[in-house]
Amino acid sequence: MVRGSSESSILLGGLMLAAKAEGNPEFDPISLKRLAAILTGCAAAIGCAGLLGHATGNPGIAEFGCDQPLRAAVALGLIAGAVAVAALLTRRLEAAQAAAGVLVAVGLSALMLGRDFGPEGAWPSPMTAMVLCALGTAVILTSLSRASALAQGLALACLALSVFGLLRTLFGVEGGYPLANWSWITFPAALGLWMLCAALVLTQPAGYVPRLLTRPAPDGVMSRRLMPAVMLVPLALGSVRMLGQRLGLFEPDLGLAGMITAAMVFMSVFIVVTAKHVGRVDDARGEALSSLAEAQAIGGLGSWLHDPRDGHFECSAQVFRICGRERADVAPTLSAFLGLLHEDDRPLLTSHLTGLSLESPTFQIELRMRHADGRLLDMWMRARGEIDSSDSIRSVMGTLLDVTERRRNERELMMREARLSTTLTSIGDAVIATDPEGRVELMNPVAELLTGWTSAEASGRRLSESFKIINERTRAPVESPVDRVLREGRVVGLANHTAITRRDGTERSIADSAAPIRDASGAVLGIVMVFRDITEERLAELERERLRARLIQADRMASLGTMAAGIAHEINNPLSFIQANLSAMERYLDELEGRWASAHRDSHRAGCDRLRETREVLSDCQEGADRVRRIVKDLTMFARGQEDEGEVADVHSVALFSLKMAELQIRPRARIVKELSDVPSVAAGHARLGQVLLNLLVNAAQAIPEGTPERHSVRLATYMENGSERVIIEVSDTGSGIAPEHLPRLFDPFFTTKPVGAGTGLGLAVCHGIIASLGGEIKVESKLGAGTTFRVLLPKAQHTRPDEPVLAPHLPAHRGRIFVIDDDARVGKSIARTLEPDHDVVVMTDAKQALERIIQGDHFDAVLCDLMMPELSGMEIHERLQVTHPSLLKRFIFVTGGAFTPRAQAFLASAEATCISKPIDPGTLFEAIRKILGSK
Repeated sequence: MVRGSSESSILLGGLMLAAKAEGNPEFDPISLKRLAAILTGCAAAIGCAGLLGHATGNPGIAEFGCDQPLRAAVALGLIAGAVAVAALLTRRLEAAQAAAGVLVAVGLSALMLGRDFGPEGAWPSPMTAMVLCALGTAVILTSLSRASALAQGLALACLALSVFGLLRTLFGVEGGYPLANWSWITFPAALGLWMLCAALVLTQPAGYVPRLLTRPAPDGVMSRRLMPAVMLVPLALGSVRMLGQRLGLFEPDLGLAGMITAAMVFMSVFIVVTAKHVGRVDDARGEALSSLAEAQAIGGLGSWLHDPRDGHFECSAQVFRICGRERADVAPTLSAFLGLLHEDDRPLLTSHLTGLSLESPTFQIELRMRHADGRLLDMWMRARGEIDSSDSIRSVMGTLLDVTERRRNERELMMREARLSTTLTSIGDAVIATDPEGRVELMNPVAELLTGWTSAEASGRRLSESFKIINERTRAPVESPVDRVLREGRVVGLANHTAITRRDGTERSIADSAAPIRDASGAVLGIVMVFRDITEERLAELERERLRARLIQADRMASLGTMAAGIAHEINNPLSFIQANLSAMERYLDELEGRWASAHRDSHRAGCDRLRETREVLSDCQEGADRVRRIVKDLTMFARGQEDEGEVADVHSVALFSLKMAELQIRPRARIVKELSDVPSVAAGHARLGQVLLNLLVNAAQAIPEGTPERHSVRLATYMENGSERVIIEVSDTGSGIAPEHLPRLFDPFFTTKPVGAGTGLGLAVCHGIIASLGGEIKVESKLGAGTTFRVLLPKAQHTRPDEPVLAPHLPAHRGRIFVIDDDARVGKSIARTLEPDHDVVVMTDAKQALERIIQGDHFDAVLCDLMMPELSGMEIHERLQVTHPSLLKRFIFVTGGAFTPRAQAFLASAEATCISKPIDPGTLFEAIRKILGSK
């Protein structure tokens, strides 16, 4: 490329770079290589045809209608030359050198051995031999990347001689000039050598001719138009002349003068026609250069041209505008341009300029250039080197783009992204960003943890694949908030009780919101969704609801317990003297029966029958009173709010009692089926276990409509769990069943499937809490329309419940003086009637007077004192005697109809005195007195 200092030369370089970058086929040297390959193949075909003619004894095969056979040596040379050029095209240099050596050897042999070389001779002419040698030498020099200019010159000289040989034959020039016979080249040889020489010239894109043909400048346009004119048109004219002569159409004898005249005429016509086209090309070039300069100014793109041979470095005006300098201030040298760069970037450019080669003719680097005002500019440089066949750098052209603003924006964007990444990584909420179509673009670590998907795995997928949410209560899928945002175009949130199903199938409760990301015009660019794990909050809330339910239930049970204790106390007092009087009446009947038998021996039988009937009536009354006593005892046991730790419950008795309590609810609806196995006691209190079973039995009854008990059943079963030491209590029914979506929330506080007003939703929640506190489990199975089964699993008690003491038969102890203090006179009298046959009994209903009598020194062997009395309670009597008569306290027996106050319960738990519950069992009473009198 010719160096120039003008702006147009540099812009032209930029234009060529742009054209090459766009892959314009007019400027692409690849097409020249393809043409070279075609010419090489044609030359090889001519050589093969000549050898075939000589081998078959028909040398006229390669005459091409001109009565000039192809010599065998030339045919061999054409084949060797075609192999050499083909090897150059494929970069097989050693093969090219070997084939070129054969070509030179053929030429030298013909030159040294040939004697008969005229038109009719057997050897090629010396000129043909010299062309073969020169062509072989040019191939060798080209393959060695040595003396490329000499190689190109030899090839062009051979090309000219070959063309001359062709034109000589075509225009009928047989002599008339010096050495005509010595320089004779037959038409087939000339045609083949012309093709080989043209192919050799075109194999080197860095050569003068290929570069000239590929230039977009006017000289390149002229060359591309002149080449077919000079090369092909004379050949075409000569071919027409020879063909006309052969066919006898005319016999023109143009000779050498005609050939020269025809060429000059054609050249004149060509110059006239081409001049107009060159003018148009030059105008178009000027417009292109102007447009390119304007485009460079708009895009901040400058161009430059560097000649490494003398260090010249020319920049376009746009480069100086970018750096704020004048052209006159900067010398057109590489060192001056390097002075504009940052000190650290100068070696970078120098190394890239010197590192250009045929294998790597381009480079792209980023540099920092110093502006005239001192600030640094970020510049993007692209360059392409012009490399010759010897791998020498002839010139380098390139562009400079000011990317300062872009880099500033990129750095700011990177800082924002870094801050955003740090924020997303450090916050405790999960964040997912999607594109406008709902495909995941980003997940922060919390989102990865909650979904079970990594950001890389979820990226590009639909959000519904990695973010699956359901309603915790109904188990129904929940619409993605991103889909709602895309549909509604606003910020949306999740409804309460939403859970995410993670990749491993586990669930976590979440709360979230999603919002659209919009550009300045309001178009949705994407969606950002923020959500957090509220599982612990939900569990805490659920636990609070359960505690609240248990508090409500405990308050109800406490009220019920207080009421039951009060009722029990009021029932036990009259029940106490009823049972005591009934016992006394039985004793009186025994005495009457003995006296009647002694006084009325004759009518003894009739009297005994009446007494027996009376005894039966009293026995029935006693059994009824005892049944009332057991009912009151069960009621007070069930209504107790708190139980001592370590209590043991008999599963069989609690199950039967609970069934008895629920019997009135079950009978109108279903049959009762009992399958109670012999199971061990469990670590639970009777009251709380009974509460659970009663609730389950009542629920089972209420799940069955009234009116058809023969079609339904409520089953209560107990058995041991297989391979475990847990007792299973099973309550099942054949009722309506429970919907599957309700099962997960069945034990939630205040959740109920019953109609409004038919249930509070606390029963099963309390049952679950009780069983969990006992270390057990409660499970449920249900099928809609077929029934429900609840299973309570409790651990077997580690220690057994102490057996009720077996009272010995009434054995009379030594007679003692017994003091009975009770505000109810009938109770006192009934106790006295029970004890008087064996002891001396004093009864007082005024607690204050009774205390005064003890303090004054009246002696008693045992004191039976009611615990709860209106004016002075038994507890207060006990406290006062601790000071005056502490030894008497061991002989106190407290009688209670129910300790329904916390103080009374605490007193009974701490006092050493014996306590007997009303109604009083005579055997228990006598045993307690016997122990006290026996310890005196």
